[in-house]
Amino acid sequence: MHMKQIQKISIIVPFHNEAENLPELLKQLEHEFKTTISSHYESLEHEIVLVDDGSLDQYRSGIEDYLKLPNIILVKMGRQMGKGKALNAGIRESTGDALVFMDADLQDDPKDLKTFIEKILQGYDLVNGVRFDRQDTTLVKIYSRAARWFLKNYLNSPFTDINCGFKMFRRTLLNDIAIYGNNFRFFPLAAFYEGYKVTEIDVHNHPRLHGKSKY
Repeated sequence: MHMKQIQKISIIVPFHNEAENLPELLKQLEHEFKTTISSHYESLEHEIVLVDDGSLDQYRSGIEDYLKLPNIILVKMGRQMGKGKALNAGIRESTGDALVFMDADLQDDPKDLKTFIEKILQGYDLVNGVRFDRQDTTLVKIYSRAARWFLKNYLNSPFTDINCGFKMFRRTLLNDIAIYGNNFRFFPLAAFYEGYKVTEIDVHNHPRLHGKSKY
């Protein structure tokens, strides 16, 4: 039985060539923690672990001031290794007892973090995001519906949107579930199969304003 309380959240953000998005993402995250989240959970600490997956742009100049903060960590991969290995590198550098996977493209909304935290504190081990206002092409939406039908009917999946990259979970899950390669996509399903208490919440999905999808 897991304790419901958590002391520290680690937000792990893998990225590749997101110079235009990173400053705004960090601004929004820090604002959300300093205002909404801190007003509800005063003692809750947080850190942001940025994982540079072989970026070739000059992103660092835009976030230099943020990198001076003790709770913002930059991890650099030697070359582009893919999202799974970037998430793994972020996990290794993180210290929180609850972890959040979040994309760097501003499609995930920091305002949804409060709901993730509420669910974790209710005793859930993993909370998966469901994009209720998806900004995807018709082809991607068709693929997602087909994948959801297959997962539900053949793999007994309780999840509506397993491909959503926005999720929060307790570090204890990593004792039983390894993340490697592209299996991070099935991490919520693995948690469910291992008997962990899982749920999902609706999350916003904003249109990408800068650049193209890297993952």
